[in-house]
Amino acid sequence: MNGECNDIGDGYEARFERVLDHPVEKVWTALSEEEHLEAWLNVVEFEGEPDGNFVTEHDEGVFAEDRVLRIEPPHLLEHTWWEEMNPDGVVRWELEPHPDGCLLTLTYTAPVESSDDWARDMAGWHTLVELLAAYLDGEPVSQHQRPSIDADGGRSGGTGVYADFERRYETYSTIVDAER
Repeated sequence: MNGECNDIGDGYEARFERVLDHPVEKVWTALSEEEHLEAWLNVVEFEGEPDGNFVTEHDEGVFAEDRVLRIEPPHLLEHTWWEEMNPDGVVRWELEPHPDGCLLTLTYTAPVESSDDWARDMAGWHTLVELLAAYLDGEPVSQHQRPSIDADGGRSGGTGVYADFERRYETYSTIVDAER
């Protein structure tokens, strides 16, 4: 799976499609029930209704307070992402039946200036799709550790789906540069 980055005028759209070997209902459960969201996405509060809370923990003690924009079970979940710093950033998870299980389409749209590194963001979204797939496949999330933060603020290391982050970053750097 590789994502695409599209210039949408005043912003970018990062889009990823992945066929998951699970029925739509199982994938929907992982996207819409707090205990599952907590397990793979570090969601600490989820209210599955429009304007409901969607709060995630990033690194230790860093929280992003977002909100649900749209929810149409079992096919669509749309929410803000880092709304305080990025009020126009929107994440959209779409599920469709597929002969091999479920087609997941993840779309993230935001203004160009909302990120200082779109390649990093795309590598991150790609990694989250891979983490969701691993979680659905029954892999312990503990096998997938985020890279540690270096003294200069960069990241290094990582295990499981995070181990390929640097390779993904290089791939998406080329894609993002082509869009500019």
